[in-house]
Amino acid sequence: SVAQVQRSHRWLSGGHAIGNQYELAIHAARHTIYIENQHFCHPRTMEALLLALDRNVRVVAIVPGFQWDEHINNPFLKVLAQWCVGPRLGMCLAFLDALRRWCTGKRPSAYRRSFCTLLPLFTKHARSGRFCIAGLRHPTHDKYSVNDLRSIYVHSKLLIVDDEWFTIGSANMVDLSFDNDHTELNISVWDARVANLLR
Repeated sequence: SVAQVQRSHRWLSGGHAIGNQYELAIHAARHTIYIENQHFCHPRTMEALLLALDRNVRVVAIVPGFQWDEHINNPFLKVLAQWCVGPRLGMCLAFLDALRRWCTGKRPSAYRRSFCTLLPLFTKHARSGRFCIAGLRHPTHDKYSVNDLRSIYVHSKLLIVDDEWFTIGSANMVDLSFDNDHTELNISVWDARVANLLR
């Protein structure tokens, strides 16, 4: 396979390369988009996903389903802990509603507000069956488990489009990775055989 390397940092020439590539790939999608990402809250990328959903592209997003409330202070992760427990429609809708409440909490930033305006549109697509957001759990019997299931903290950063093209690397779907001062590195490959192995 031929691979392309993308770097991002706002002080580099072409510093938004990874975010731009995400958007271009999503705009080109014809059938399916599969995402694994620690964060799912970059407004421009989410707008591109909504356009894809409007074209009847199916979108699946796997994000952290984190239960260790005593170990985390981030309210975004606590929302995920409460709601991101499986691919069922009800959980997906509850997850989106909880995100909406997080975004409109005390003194929401402009970034949160722009993200929040998109949530009702994802809810509409979840009801249609084209969009699913889910976390992962595995059986366990330790003190952190809920109903003998322990959430898996998804830390991967993967985007697969039409089971033919993918990008994988360090970039989260968030402004710090795509627009601001985090330095990130991704590798992109157009190879259906390899893309299918990653699913």
